[in-house]
Amino acid sequence: MTDFGGVTPLKSVGVASLSLSKGQLYDYKGFRHELRFFKCLYFTSASQVYVSSFGISPLTANIMMMMMLMMMMIMMIMMLPLLLLLIRMMKMLLMMMMMMIKMMMMMMMLMLMMMMIMMIMMLPLLLLLIRMMRMLLMMMMMMMMMMMMVMLLLMMMVMLLLMMIMMMMMMMMMMMMMMMMVMMMMMMMMTLST
Repeated sequence: MTDFGGVTPLKSVGVASLSLSKGQLYDYKGFRHELRFFKCLYFTSASQVYVSSFGISPLTANIMMMMMLMMMMIMMIMMLPLLLLLIRMMKMLLMMMMMMIKMMMMMMMLMLMMMMIMMIMMLPLLLLLIRMMRMLLMMMMMMMMMMMMVMLLLMMMVMLLLMMIMMMMMMMMMMMMMMMMVMMMMMMMMTLST
């Protein structure tokens, strides 16, 4: 394993080697890639951090990592009361929400009760309405019957008229026939007299 700029080659990550001091990265085929913004820290795994630009060895980097972890732990312990307060606040919020839901339920129940009372109060009115509707229906039926009767009468009248016209036509025909007969008779008489 060759050394490039004080950093050991990294086979595990698919990177052959990198020189952070110069800002260059060599992949496992030997090609060089320029690194512009990536000069101080390079994490290979959780336990190894190479900080080549400051000349820190992996051991120092590990110690630094441990210190960072310790700091994080301390911060978390310090944050505990805040967390507890937050939990209490959340509990309060939850309780308030529950209260709100309960209130809503109560309101709904009240509304339902009111509706029921209204319905019970409305019952006589409803009955009256039904009676009125029945009356209306009866009236409508009567009207329909009347209309039917009128229609029948009209139809009968039309039929009678038609019959009358037919009769008239028949009479006319008869008259015509009679006239024809008389004419014929007259003609016959005339011929006979001559």
